[in-house]
Amino acid sequence: MVRAQAWSQDIAEDRRSLLHLSTRLNGALRQEQTFADLFLPDDEAAQALGKTCWEALVSPLVQNITSPDEHGASPLGWLLDQYVECRETAHNPQSRAAAFSSKVRRLTHLLVHVEPCETAPPVVATPRPKGRNRSHDWSSLATRGLPSSIMRNLTRCWQAVVEEKVNNFLTSHWRDDDFVPRYCERFYNLQKSSSELFGPRAAFLLALQNGCAGALLKLPFLRAAHVSEQFARNIDQRIQGSRIGGARGMEMLAQLQRCLETVLVFSGLEIATTFEHYYQHYMADRLLNMGFNWLEGAVLEQIGLCFPNRLPQQMLQSLSTSEELQRQFDVYQLQQVDQELLKLEDTEKKSQVGNEASGQERESQKEEDAGLAAAIAMTQGEEEEEEEQEEEEEEEGEADLYSEGAMPKVSVIVLSPRYWPVDSICHTLDPQTCLPPSLRGTLTRYSNFYNTSE
Repeated sequence: MVRAQAWSQDIAEDRRSLLHLSTRLNGALRQEQTFADLFLPDDEAAQALGKTCWEALVSPLVQNITSPDEHGASPLGWLLDQYVECRETAHNPQSRAAAFSSKVRRLTHLLVHVEPCETAPPVVATPRPKGRNRSHDWSSLATRGLPSSIMRNLTRCWQAVVEEKVNNFLTSHWRDDDFVPRYCERFYNLQKSSSELFGPRAAFLLALQNGCAGALLKLPFLRAAHVSEQFARNIDQRIQGSRIGGARGMEMLAQLQRCLETVLVFSGLEIATTFEHYYQHYMADRLLNMGFNWLEGAVLEQIGLCFPNRLPQQMLQSLSTSEELQRQFDVYQLQQVDQELLKLEDTEKKSQVGNEASGQERESQKEEDAGLAAAIAMTQGEEEEEEEQEEEEEEEGEADLYSEGAMPKVSVIVLSPRYWPVDSICHTLDPQTCLPPSLRGTLTRYSNFYNTSE
């Protein structure tokens, strides 16, 4: 306890003394281990001593270095902030930035290592050497009996650092044209920093997301709307760009994935409603202009929680239902053609029977009344002209029915205004007045089919 107070006082006077804290803690570890090897009779007693030692050292230290000062910044928070800033310049192992980053990582690894895990693994009793050859398993101290306040203070400190970094970025760059790519890059760097500092611990990843969410909640409404629109537009551009295929398409897919990971933070926030509104409009343009693509469903599966009203999901479902109706309508049209052809065949048969009967009547009339030959001939001529006209009309109708010319493929999509962003003026317009005559017939037949199918 005395050591912890003395070290905390040094850190309060000079934050950079935090860089030497890991060395001091390791020295205390070695002293305790030496004492245990010399004087403690068994391993159980050594474990109890180690636990007591770390509770006395680490808990007050973490409490002090994560407590904010009068300016609102804690010593550890300042150190983590410096680490994030130096990360991009720490690639050269001979640079001062690399040495600084290494010291910070050693400190955070040590602090996190002594924190108990959420579930303790089963302890298997194994024989250990006695006397001076005995060594402590310090990882076992990290799994049993240590106070959870250490992890809570560390995650709060990291969350505060992330929130400040993201808030500063949003305030400075929310109007930039390349805001979304730069924000995604910043989020990716924070993810990497979290992994480097604390390992793959879910608590620190959650703190990262909460920090980003806290910064987004501070945005005024108009800025939040602008930010959400930029994210929706960026996703739209990446989805369209991925369709070109090749190396460029793969690059677009990678950028899309990084953007989607960033957008997941919107889930549960007020900005999600605005983001859903803009995403709905961009998605409608894509589907109507370019058609459905498998990537649409994959994106919704990943960021579906960011749409509180589930409008994009309903749009895809509505489009799928409309496509099924179109397939049924194609079958319906084939059935109508079959019925018309059947009627035409019946009409041809009736016409042939009528012609044969009229011929027999004319012959009998010639035999019975030869004096009326001229009148009958005149009447017969008129009937033949009418029959020729009827035959010509039937041939024209048959030619239209059997037309083999290139007919345009017309598809009708039924969209619900509850899910699709449709202008209000479209609700009052009669489609028949807006379409060329060649399409009105198809629309009329589809309307009849749709009303019948309901």
